[in-house]
Amino acid sequence: PFPKDIRSYIIKTVSTKGAQEIESTRNLSRREYEDYLRFEDPERFRIKQRRIQFSYKDQFYEIVQYLEPKKNPPILLLNVHQNEDEKLAIVDIPDFLSVKEDVTLQSTYSAHMISRRNLLDISPMIPPLIRSKTTS
Repeated sequence: PFPKDIRSYIIKTVSTKGAQEIESTRNLSRREYEDYLRFEDPERFRIKQRRIQFSYKDQFYEIVQYLEPKKNPPILLLNVHQNEDEKLAIVDIPDFLSVKEDVTLQSTYSAHMISRRNLLDISPMIPPLIRSKTTS
């Protein structure tokens, strides 16, 4: 049941502060992950993502590709990470990326919503999209 290409398991807690989404993550051991599977919600898909992280002009970025559940076209999000105490600001998008739309305040693109089995079809997108996140 565990693909060999999975390098890590994480648990993520997300809260909001005004317009900012504050994300905390913790790595899980395989055993902890297996324990969490006992609480799996049958109304949701498991989410499998590939994440690519990089810095550009002193700003931290993360491209999130949703591998599962599969969507057509595939979903790619560009997360812009800012410190919790920073005001949400317009940032330089690297010129080597093409961004269709800012979806920061659209919960439709959160992993929580994408995992819902009854919401298989979201509006078609041309990746990547941009979201702004804060980290604690």
